[in-house]
Formats: sequence, C-alpha cells, structure tokens
Amino acid sequence: RAVLATLVVAAASGASGGLPPPRARWASPRPHPPHPPTSTLHTAPRRTIQPSHREHLDSSARSGAEASGRVSREATTPEVFSAAPLDTITVLFVCHDAGESYGLQPVAEQLQLQEATGVTVGILTLARPATTIFSGFPGAMTLESLGVNVRVLSPTPSDPTAGRTQVLGPSELQAVLRSLPALRVVVVGMVYAMQAQLASAFLRAGRVSVGYWDSFGTALPQGLGQGFLTGAALNQTSPTVSTILTVTQAAAQGFSSVAKGKGIDGVTVKAVGSPTLGQWAEAAANTSAVTATRHVLYGDNRSTVGVVFAGGYGGADYNASITLFAQLVAAANGSAAFAFAPHPGYGNASVERAIFALHNVSNRVTIVPSGVETSTVVAASNASLSGGSSVGVQSLAIGVPAMFLVDEAVEAGLNASWGVVLTAGLLRVATSVESAVALLGEFQAAGWRFDRHRLATAGIPSNATATMASIVVRLATPSPPSRSHTRESPVAVAVAAGCGGVILCACLYSTLGPYAQRYTSPTPSGRQSNIRDDESDDDSEHLLGSL
Repeated sequence: RAVLATLVVAAASGASGGLPPPRARWASPRPHPPHPPTSTLHTAPRRTIQPSHREHLDSSARSGAEASGRVSREATTPEVFSAAPLDTITVLFVCHDAGESYGLQPVAEQLQLQEATGVTVGILTLARPATTIFSGFPGAMTLESLGVNVRVLSPTPSDPTAGRTQVLGPSELQAVLRSLPALRVVVVGMVYAMQAQLASAFLRAGRVSVGYWDSFGTALPQGLGQGFLTGAALNQTSPTVSTILTVTQAAAQGFSSVAKGKGIDGVTVKAVGSPTLGQWAEAAANTSAVTATRHVLYGDNRSTVGVVFAGGYGGADYNASITLFAQLVAAANGSAAFAFAPHPGYGNASVERAIFALHNVSNRVTIVPSGVETSTVVAASNASLSGGSSVGVQSLAIGVPAMFLVDEAVEAGLNASWGVVLTAGLLRVATSVESAVALLGEFQAAGWRFDRHRLATAGIPSNATATMASIVVRLATPSPPSRSHTRESPVAVAVAAGCGGVILCACLYSTLGPYAQRYTSPTPSGRQSNIRDDESDDDSEHLLGSL
C-alpha cells in the first residue's frame, strides 16, 4: 500500500486571527487511554503515516476484533460470500446507505452466529457504501449474484443523493423474487426507492417486510421514511412495509402519528435503538487499537488535544462545515492536533483536501486511512465534530463530547430534525470558529468526558441488536400448530393446576434455561474499557429477554 496522508501531531505555536490561544482553554486534556506525562509542552516535528504505522493500526484492530469475537473486514474491493444456497435464505437484509449498513450488520451477524434461531441470512448490497462495508461478510451478495445485471448508482461528493430514485425493471424485480423462494422476512433501509420497491414486492408476495429507520433524529422527511409508510416512495397508495423499526421513541411516535392521520392500518411501529452503539462500545473497549490509533494520529504528547471531524456525503451545507473546520484548524496552536475521517466509501476525500489546501492547513489535518474504523478514531480523540452526522450521538455513547459545526443557515433545520438530542444540550452546535473554540473550552472543563447515561433523555432504547434479532426471528418463525393439536407447555400445565409462583418460576427456568446459555453473549474479560464513564454497567446483548 502506498504511503498515506501526512500527519502533524502539533502545529506551529501561537494563535492567529485574533482568537484567544486554544492552549489557555484546552490545557491539561485527559486523553483516553492515558499517555506518559511530559514535563513541558512542545511542538512536535512533522510526521508521516508510514506503512509500518498502518500495519500497526491494522494488526491492533484485528487482534481486538478477534478478542471480542468480531471479524475485522477491511474496506477493499467488494467480495461475495454466500453462507448458504440462495434457495435456502429465509431472512434478507437489503442495504445501500452507510447508516443502515452499520446498523443492520450486527443484527445479521448475531443471527448468523446463533444457529438455533432456525433462520438463514443473506445480505443484498445494492451499491457503495454498503458493498464496501459488507466486503467479506458471510452471506453478502449483489444484484449480479441474483442474475440481475443492473448498475446501481452510488452517492458521490458531487452527487450525494445519486441512486435514491433508481428502481428495477419488472423483469429484474421478478428475477430477484424467483432467486429467493424460501424467503420469509426482508429487512430494508428506508432511504432508497429500490429498497421500497423490493420491500413492497416481497410484501405483495406474502412475505414480511420490515423497514429500519436508522436516523438518530426525530423528523421524518417526506421523501424518505414517510414514503415507505404511505407508499409515496413508489407513487403508490399502500405501505411498502408491514413493520417499521426506529432508533428513537420520537421517530416511532412520528410514524404512528402519520399512519393515524392518513388512516393507514396494519403497520407495526416500534423503537428499538441503534445496534451501532454496541459496536462503538466494543471499539472503545479495544485498548490496543485505541492506543495505537491515538499514537499515529496525535502523537505521544499527553498535553495534545486530539480533535476529529467525521466526514459526510457532500453538498453545499457540508462544504460550509468543512470550511469552518479548516478555519478552526488555522486558528489553533500547537496544543491541538486534528484528524479527518472520510465518510465510508469516500476514501480519497478530494473535496475536503481541496478545502484544506485553500486554507493552508493541509499539513495540519491527518486524513484517517481507509479501513480504520471511525469508532476507534473517535475513542482515541478528545472530541468529535461533524456537519450533522450520526457520529455525534455515537460519540456521546462512548463518553466523547461532540458538536455539530455548521453554517448559521443550517442550525434551525438541525434543531427541527434532531429534536431533544440538541434541545437537551446533549449534542452541541457551533456556527463559527469563536463558538467552536468556546465549546471546546467547555469540553475541556468537563475533563473531555460526556456522561453517556444522559442519552436516556433522548429516548434511545438499549440492547438494540438483541431486540432486533429477536423480532426478526419471531417474524421468520412459522406459526405453530393450533393449540388443540399440541401438548400443553410445562408453564401452562402449572398455571392450569393452580400451582404457586415457585413452581411456575421453576417451570420457566427449566423451559428457558438452555436458551439463556445459548443466547447470552458473555462479557469479554481482561480488556480495559475506553468508554468514558465513571460507572460500569452490563450492556451485554442477548435474546433471552424477548423469548
């Protein structure tokens, strides 16, 4: 691999532009994990990410993933791995966007790892970034794998909405249906018309169709989520899905309100949370990868403040955010170091590089190499910035303070779409370099930590992976024979006989005990957690609670 972007762990000292020196505001940061103390702050020499540095990052990420039971998948050329013949697949996940791909990946993985669920999983990736995210994932496939030779458009920085209205032709749609004769449940993201088309086609064919709304916000854009519920995404009057799963309670209430207002019956709506929060917790607990990443991106100086900006899709509003970030970098002195994590699928960061060059900060912003997870980069940083990305909430979930850095014209729209996440002061918003500096000063005063338990006020349920997996299993499980043709369960017998609660509990234990052992994910031991929190609680995800 070629040598990647240059790294500057600290820039020339001295503030510019008349701003107060960030050193005064950002003194004595508490990077996580800790670094050897240094007696004086110094400006480190310019450094470069060498292949050996990248190998260190890769090996640390692999060892940590193996320790946690997760497979490390690099963002390389998409490969197709089918875990089972197409005619045996009973559950299909259809992904295109990054948010839904990262959200549904842990659910698919858990279902694959638990053989007793009786489901066979496939993942249909329509285009980038899903094809990149699921590269090497067992069961991942493309339309070409199903005999459909269609080039689905992928979003680009110049056209971030490319492919959203693209649909299959009638013969191509039928080819997909014929390829999956055993399918019982299809789970789709709710951003692209082709996802609505596939969901609706399987629904009409008698299958269960589930939509996953992966946004941490509360608003329901007409062209996206609401269109799957009302059918407007396909210019039809009937819903394209029979079940909608949301991240937040507010979004679930929004869908329910729309359904009631339009007289739509038969669609189940449930808030389940985001499986990505569990993934981010795993990444923060991988001390070796976090330590290696901080070393490469920000150096070993304990006093260095590491700030990362998480990239987005592109467009005028996004470019304005990147411009503000570049101006913030230009105003900072040697106490701060900056990194930029490109959005998955946009590894070259050509637009962002051009803006950094325009503001003469190219040598002060490290472009995070492809294949290094954003979650690990954020865990290695003191604060995360973005132009309105879900990375903001994900950062808070591991205790890293976060802010949206946006143009003033965008702020009102953010408040409307993100709701309580912003109004409750969980995520902060800056619209200028001065306000960004002030917020970073507040983050420093709080010890570069966010109390992740405050996220409860945002109405985001926990244990999302387990909840979603159990829902899919239930929907994919054929209905049992009628009660008159089956033996009564031990619980039913105990209740019918009027037995006491002790006997009932004993029957429950004997009935469900094996499932507790089979479905419960043991908490990894021997790993130091990098989740920034003063308390520890058991967030292990399992299916027992829903059985």
